[in-house]
Parts: sequence; C-alpha cells; structure tokens
Amino acid sequence: MNVPPDTHPEVKAKYLRSNFPEKHLNTTIQELEGHKSWLANTKAARVKLAESKVLCIFGGPRTGKTQMATTIARTEMLHQGVSAHYDFAMQFILDFEQRDRLWEVIDDKYHNPVLLVLDQLHHMHQTPMHHAWMDNLLNRRLNEGLKTIFIAEAAPRTIRSFLPQGVAGACDRTKSFLECNWAPIN
Repeated sequence: MNVPPDTHPEVKAKYLRSNFPEKHLNTTIQELEGHKSWLANTKAARVKLAESKVLCIFGGPRTGKTQMATTIARTEMLHQGVSAHYDFAMQFILDFEQRDRLWEVIDDKYHNPVLLVLDQLHHMHQTPMHHAWMDNLLNRRLNEGLKTIFIAEAAPRTIRSFLPQGVAGACDRTKSFLECNWAPIN
C-alpha cells in the first residue's frame, strides 16, 4: 500500500487495518479532479454523514461509490485520527452467523470503528433474520454516535428493496441517500 511518506505512524497503522481496497486508498484526489460532480457530491456526503451518522451511497456500476466512501474514510483517518473499517455486507452476515466463536472479531470489525463501510448490499441475502442483524448493527452504532456508510449498486426505484427496513428508515428520516448518477469514472 502506498501510504504517503509523511503520514504519522498511527495513521499508517489505521490505513493498514482498515481493510479498504488498496486501489481506492491509493487513488489521490488529484487523479479525480476531472470528475467535478463526483468531487462535489463527496464533499456533500462528508457533511451529511457528519450530521446524520448514516449514509447510503447507490448508483450504477463504476460510478465511484466505493471510491467515495474510501475517500471519506481516508480523510477522517488522516485528519481526525478515527478508526475505520470496510467490508462487504455478505462478510458481515457470514461473520455474524458465527458470532458465538467470533464475537471479538465482530466487535473489532463492525461495532468499534468510528466509521464502518458495508459495500455490496445488493448481493446480501434477503432474509428477515439477516435484515434484523443489519438493523441491530445500525441501531447500536447510531446510539453510540458512530458513522456508517452503506453502498449498493441500485437504481432509485430499487434501492430500498436491498436495505433492511431499519436502515432504509434511518436514511429516509435523515435524507441520507446519495445517488451516483453520473457516467462511470474509471
């Protein structure tokens, strides 16, 4: 991973533990300067996340959803020194199904980070139990003032069908849906 050489050792360690895709962590803002709409929406997303503590980023393939979440996380890790963790929604479900023997892992990965990003909600199994687990995770994080970003490849008319009811409700109440509706960026 190409962490800037002047980065403080504690921040470097946070980058390495965060599990964000390396290609996204290594992409600089300068590389994205040609994508004005993406940059403006990333700034707006940071503000919205700071206010509401929850954000759902959705849109078509390759529109920069994961890059946006990673840029937000990288900024928070670098400038605010917070912990962040990235994972796929299905990995959360798989880990939670083994919670009896993985409880410490679940706490470290999903409950403790100041910022949690769960990607590919559109691939998550759609069972009531899995939705309840995701809703409980979000409720716990919101009650503790922690930030959570959900990412899904979806259209405006279908995004709520991928989200657990509690997650959709929290995003509705706080107007925390962000549609990435521009042309693919990479």
